[in-house]
Amino acid sequence: MTPGKFDELQCILKAIPTTTHLILLTETWIQSESDAKLQQLTGYTHYYNFRDDSRGGGVSIFIHNSLDHKLTEEKYTDGNHFLWILLKKISLNIESAMSDHKHIYLELIKRIPTNKEKIKYDAVDYDKLYKCIKELDLKSEHHNYSNLEQNIKMCIKESTITKTKRVNLPKDDWINKDIIAGINTRNTYWRKLKKDPKNKNKLNDFIRERNRVTININKTKKTYYYGAFEKCGAFHLLWIRH
Repeated sequence: MTPGKFDELQCILKAIPTTTHLILLTETWIQSESDAKLQQLTGYTHYYNFRDDSRGGGVSIFIHNSLDHKLTEEKYTDGNHFLWILLKKISLNIESAMSDHKHIYLELIKRIPTNKEKIKYDAVDYDKLYKCIKELDLKSEHHNYSNLEQNIKMCIKESTITKTKRVNLPKDDWINKDIIAGINTRNTYWRKLKKDPKNKNKLNDFIRERNRVTININKTKKTYYYGAFEKCGAFHLLWIRH
């Protein structure tokens, strides 16, 4: 899968309001282990099979880590790729042949949504902190900074409480509504072109929108990561000097 197509996959996933648990792809064009390792989605395990005797082909399955899963078998024979994945929690065994040029059928009858992870953390109750400091007699501490520091630390400790929050998955901030809308528009033009492949106007519409999406993704990603690099402060200056 080219970097541009993988970027589009991330955009599509972000546009879906619910968690996508299974992603099955064909014609990934992965050519090596290093290629496959570059195509990772946060929160997913990537299973793949690729051909090393010619270009093209390749299949991938991304499975959300909230599912209990494992790879049971994989092979490549006669130009066809096969992956067998066992999903334990829902007793589903994906063991049909995944060929580059065959339809893939998959049915899930029931799946209980996964709750977001909860973590506990320490926080300061500022009402308690204000009350604690107010009750202290700090007038005599004007010239004794050591005692003042100890009193403040004591108040902070007494005002510390434990809170719980749900952990949200990290977001790709370079993915925006304009990119997603562009992908949808391009796909609409593509469907129209497939119905009338000899229509030059429809072909031009598709090519124009396809190029616009590609340029927009590349430009937005570059701007986002350049801005993130600039925020590193002195570190990015050191990088430039060397």
